[in-house]
Amino acid sequence: MHSKASSVEAYLAEQSPERRRDLEALRTLLREHMDPRFAEGMSYGMIGYSVPHALYPAGYHCDPKQPLPFAGLAAQKGHLSLYLIGLYCDPELSARFEAAWKASGKKLDMGKACVRLKRLDDLAPQALIESLRALDLETFIARYEAQLATTKAGQKLLAARAAGAQAAAVKARPKTAAAASAGPGGPTAAARGQRRSSAQPAAKPAAKPKPAAKPKPSAKPKPSAKPAAKAKAKAKPAAKAKPASKTKRGPAKPGTVPQRPPGAGGARAAARKRSSGA
Repeated sequence: MHSKASSVEAYLAEQSPERRRDLEALRTLLREHMDPRFAEGMSYGMIGYSVPHALYPAGYHCDPKQPLPFAGLAAQKGHLSLYLIGLYCDPELSARFEAAWKASGKKLDMGKACVRLKRLDDLAPQALIESLRALDLETFIARYEAQLATTKAGQKLLAARAAGAQAAAVKARPKTAAAASAGPGGPTAAARGQRRSSAQPAAKPAAKPKPAAKPKPSAKPKPSAKPAAKAKAKAKPAAKAKPASKTKRGPAKPGTVPQRPPGAGGARAAARKRSSGA
């Protein structure tokens, strides 16, 4: 019967005293002889034993959020159910289990992976112990994946898992290489320098220098305007007064009246006055 119990102890507490005794006896047998790395807990409403995600991150292919189931133990209405997933994944081991059970003289009521017991006395313990010891954690995972590979859906799932694992390994490779270079006292200085340099983003390539701008031709100097002040300052020198030309007395041309030089008449008059006074 499906239970909503959140722990194994709570699940056992729900059972009748007789059922609780039989479940605890089977639980003890499983825990003593299976690989101790299988984890116990409540799974699918029953006591379950599975491969933790820490050891098999892919989980159960039907629901990857659930760990890969290995075995289960449940109290049904009229019997006890013992689920052995390892037998379902390994047909050869399942055949040996059936033969050993029948050799014990006990009646076997079994489906593909579920053994039904009306009471604990119906169990063939040695057949169960041999099967549990034959399946350690690594062997069980290998048998499980081999069983998946027999279907097309399983093949696609395994291929996707392999691709994801390869991508994760590529990402983790630099860290692994750095850790391997470390000595007993921790990573060397060179390794630490490599780790710091790898953490920093790659420097951008230097920008190409821009070509030097061509010098612009200098503007021709504009002719300076002639300052008016200088033009005025450079006045033309005053023309020199021409001396009065002395009239040369010479022979007069025939038919003309000889002209007297200015002042000649006055000088003569003054001379005549001086002579008359003498």
